[in-house]
Amino acid sequence: MKACREILAATRRADSIFNLIEEGDRIAVGVSGGKDSLCLVRILSLYQKFCDRHFEIVPITLDMGFPSFDPSSIKEYVKEQGFELEVVDAKEVYRILCMNTKDEKHLPCSICSRMRKAIMNKAAKERGCNKVAFAHHMDDALETKLMNEICGGREATFSPKMHLEKSDIIFIRPFILVREKQIKRMVNEENIPVVPPFCPADKHTNREEVKTLLNDIYKKYPRAYQNFETALMNYPPFDLYYDKLEFQVGSKYTISPVNSTAQLLDYIKFLPDGIDPRAINNGNQQHLIKERGEIIGVYDLKRSEKEVFISNLYLKEGKEEFKGLLIPYLEKFYFPRKITLLEN
Repeated sequence: MKACREILAATRRADSIFNLIEEGDRIAVGVSGGKDSLCLVRILSLYQKFCDRHFEIVPITLDMGFPSFDPSSIKEYVKEQGFELEVVDAKEVYRILCMNTKDEKHLPCSICSRMRKAIMNKAAKERGCNKVAFAHHMDDALETKLMNEICGGREATFSPKMHLEKSDIIFIRPFILVREKQIKRMVNEENIPVVPPFCPADKHTNREEVKTLLNDIYKKYPRAYQNFETALMNYPPFDLYYDKLEFQVGSKYTISPVNSTAQLLDYIKFLPDGIDPRAINNGNQQHLIKERGEIIGVYDLKRSEKEVFISNLYLKEGKEEFKGLLIPYLEKFYFPRKITLLEN
């Protein structure tokens, strides 16, 4: 029971830090039958008993059409924890994955992930849930971060808590502070009946290679794991080049991406009366316009595959000439995409 207590404590800490579970939540829990998801059902069932907030748990597994799928042992274990497992028919996923498999490689993980999450969201909403819980742990987060760096050229990993506006549902990851080795110990200590993976691509993915790479690093540098984990919550989170970007536009103007709330406060002085600065940035990338270091304007930029939209362009009085420079500059920068300036 030692591993179970450790994981329960880490789950409670994650809930305290990230406000994952709130009074009255009805949480759909994604259950694949693997070690992570079965442990999550067990831990949340225990957490219900002493948490100072009332919340409900709705375990859901997706039948995605894999030939070896058999949920009988998953149902039995979930029932032992006091819940009824909901099995959702999603057999079209396997058919679509097979159609998108190229060059005799394994099934495409990215398509599978997107479809699985979309179906899970829909199933959760149909069952009156306002949140979806997945069993991603800290090792998953670090692997995702390194994969994004290697394959995607960006510093990013998944969030402990994320609101999905389109489906109006909140994703939570109660195991975000849990180590995978703790989950493995809990499975052994409690004899949890883990189901073999249904997906034929399991253990043959880029993620598996990254996992091996990280484990090699941990063996050579014992403090690396702790330092990687700490880095995710350090402030500032990184010291890279993004906040130093300053693109030359014409002979005296530059534009820089906004990186902090403090920067946004700098341009409030020249906004027209009645404009709320908090309403300007609507999720697009915001840029500040500078003249020899002084902020003289701001605009929002949104990119699509074929077009770039500029909106909420505000300039300091007397600096309207910048408009004539911005569009030609962006046309060169984003060629061949069309540049559209939306009037305020």
